[in-house]
Amino acid sequence: MAIASLILGILGFCTAGLTALLGLVFGFVALSQIRRSQGSLKGRGFALAGTIVSAVAMLLIPIALAIAIPAASKGMMQARTIGCMNNMKQLALGIMMSANDNQERFPSSNNWCDAIKKYVPAPGTFQCPAGDKSQRSNYAFNALLSGVETSKVQVPAKTVLLYETDAGWNASGGPELALKKKHHGRTIMVAFADGHSAAVHESRFGQLRWEP
Repeated sequence: MAIASLILGILGFCTAGLTALLGLVFGFVALSQIRRSQGSLKGRGFALAGTIVSAVAMLLIPIALAIAIPAASKGMMQARTIGCMNNMKQLALGIMMSANDNQERFPSSNNWCDAIKKYVPAPGTFQCPAGDKSQRSNYAFNALLSGVETSKVQVPAKTVLLYETDAGWNASGGPELALKKKHHGRTIMVAFADGHSAAVHESRFGQLRWEP
């Protein structure tokens, strides 16, 4: 048990302290048995070393958690951001397909969700992965593009088409409807009239182009 304690303690440095807990238990048990044997059992040095090494290795557990938890949280946030961007690309494509079937005009801002839902692969596409799932849609349409011919948009790559909101299904308007409680740090996801999407810092959101 004394030798096992030392080995498990050493392995604890490779397992972020997980095996060290067992090594610490083995070390204490071994020391107890050696002490009660009144000299008939040897290995006190191994048991003591195993106990100390295991205790030191266990300090890695909170350190590993301190590193792993923020990393996992950041990874989850990045995954949700990517998912949101993909959703907006799909919605922008749906709007373009709708326009193609309706004399090259953007849908009406009053019912844009209803107008494009048949072009969207799944109802969940209208929802941000980090958004309020009680709402059917977490995105708003730029009302200034309502019924506008797609060819009339002068700078499609810089003109807002869709953006995050908490106003719900068929929401449309301007910067005033932008999401107040951000889902992606201090950025707002935006899809532009050329079909691409991007994360825009909240300080730049009001400076985006909204006019066709």
